[in-house]
Amino acid sequence: MNLAPGTRLDLGDGSAYLLGEPLPGEFRLPWRRARKLFRNYRHADRSLFEASAEEALDVLIRGPGPSPQAIEFELKQVFSIPGTDSFLEPIDVIHDDAGSFLVVADPHASPLREQPLAVRADVLGELNALLRLLSDYRLIPDILDPADILVDRENRPWFLGTDRFLRVEANAFQRGLTQLSERWDDLVQPVMPEGWKLSRASRRIPGSQTPARMTLRDVLRKLRRTKRQ
Repeated sequence: MNLAPGTRLDLGDGSAYLLGEPLPGEFRLPWRRARKLFRNYRHADRSLFEASAEEALDVLIRGPGPSPQAIEFELKQVFSIPGTDSFLEPIDVIHDDAGSFLVVADPHASPLREQPLAVRADVLGELNALLRLLSDYRLIPDILDPADILVDRENRPWFLGTDRFLRVEANAFQRGLTQLSERWDDLVQPVMPEGWKLSRASRRIPGSQTPARMTLRDVLRKLRRTKRQ
């Protein structure tokens, strides 16, 4: 599949995408901007015609990869969790000989690293809450990378790393939380001053079993105390 900017992808079901430039950043799988083209119905001759460029939808396309099964897990087990509002809206899944592609809405956002320090701190607080919510479902990311976090003009964070989550078995959950704490440090260090600590005044998360004022480190301390008892 030709993925050069300006390439048109016609999918055979009437839908089409016009590819744009790659999204800057070091991602596990490449992201690129694109526009989803639509067709309108002409009543006069009962035919379909392509809508104007002004009616196209700005999207992001990730791929090629991973497998169709991995994308199915991502959509059904990660995107579907209630109370999450930092994931981009899924639009489409494209399967091709080159691999599978996930299409999501473009938030017109910029990288976390480019934000003022105060905005970065607020975004990390929201991401910490998101990670605690997902951990309630035993979903732990295998890596946390600042490149996966975008921030829009209203300082709303968007998390691109939905393909990084794995479901941890119950008997390995405590080890998974320990690893998550280490990965949190790997995320924070490149974007925050040395010694920065997450504020304890984090939000309550709908559906979460973790108390609102607990950080990931607090969860680990509680598990260790429970184990000793």
